[in-house]
Amino acid sequence: MGIVVAIIDGIGFPLTNRNITYLMKQIRPIPYYTQMDDTRMKQCAKALREALIPQIKRRLPMHNLSGLSHQAIIEYVAKWKKEYPHFFRSDILKYYPNINPIHLVTQAQIAYRDLYGLEYVPKTFKDKFLTDMIHWIKSLPEGQGIPLGSSMSNIMASIGLVPICLELKRKYNVKFIVFVDDLLVLCKSDYSAREVWDYLSATLQNQYQLKLNIDKTYSGRFSKKAVTFCGWYFSGGYARIEQHKYDQFKERIQECIKKSRKENTRAFIKNINRKIDGFGNYYKFGNVLKQFEELDCFIRKEVRQWLSGNSHSKGYDNAGLEKLGLHRLETCYQKAHKTAKTNPMQPRLRSEKTFYNSEKPAAIDYGVLNQIAQTSEKLTVQNQQIIALLRQQNRLLERIFNA
Repeated sequence: MGIVVAIIDGIGFPLTNRNITYLMKQIRPIPYYTQMDDTRMKQCAKALREALIPQIKRRLPMHNLSGLSHQAIIEYVAKWKKEYPHFFRSDILKYYPNINPIHLVTQAQIAYRDLYGLEYVPKTFKDKFLTDMIHWIKSLPEGQGIPLGSSMSNIMASIGLVPICLELKRKYNVKFIVFVDDLLVLCKSDYSAREVWDYLSATLQNQYQLKLNIDKTYSGRFSKKAVTFCGWYFSGGYARIEQHKYDQFKERIQECIKKSRKENTRAFIKNINRKIDGFGNYYKFGNVLKQFEELDCFIRKEVRQWLSGNSHSKGYDNAGLEKLGLHRLETCYQKAHKTAKTNPMQPRLRSEKTFYNSEKPAAIDYGVLNQIAQTSEKLTVQNQQIIALLRQQNRLLERIFNA
């Protein structure tokens, strides 16, 4: 009996259930496609980053190329949503497949000029980058946009929209966060949000021949309408995990468990912990304690089902799973929200071990404690008498000087 084989990019894959699942994940929905860069393009992308990212960090601190931390987005929204209570949220309709690479090259030059505050694009920039950019354009299929998984695509897609971000900053009194083609704008009024909407729609159409994604474009007030951005769900002053990302994480855990071999418990726990730590460290700064507790219960349930297949691994409670080394999302949250309650000006208290020579404290002698208490009371009375005498002396001195 023959074996059915699928040929993809010159590589043969026997059509087993595991390979079919793998192949389905490698197929991008049309019109997206994947293409890797050669060494020349990787060097060009690296040089572009070195030339532009320092200026982007200075001029556009909430741009994805600035290297946003995990808590940057929720802290930024929490900081400015009172002064800028309205929002406008949008992204570009199929940005990667619809963008013309030639437009990206043009906008990259404009971005360099504007970031450095120049009146024209310097010849040094053109000599260093323009030839490589044209070489990159020629390597792409005509009329299919730019590919995924390409270092040049990653940097060019972000740089190409920098001129719009700089103009948005100059022209409108707004705060905004940019993640490639995703945009969240914080506005002072609904009228300002509409102005931003009109500006972006017109600019994208005229300069890039692109359109906003109507399904993901909406505006409102933070206190009345929820907004999702970069995996976060902002509603009523709280930042939670977006439901889609929540469900996606559960699917990844289930998939990891299905792929794990029964005989290697240590590697299994290690793989699960990687996913827990990655997900937990990204979302730990939000109001996610309840969601983390629910996910921890789900993970423990799935892990117990996997362990039940091993005759030596039955009956694990929560403490038993911790002994195996299973991490918890709740622990990530507690570490992130742990506040230091110690006052640096307050002297540190000595530990219990400094009071006793042995590990166990000595027996308490209540007779000695009573003597100490009586002596303390006597000293208190004597101090009060001394203070009364000092006050009398002060009054006599005042009378003498006044006379």
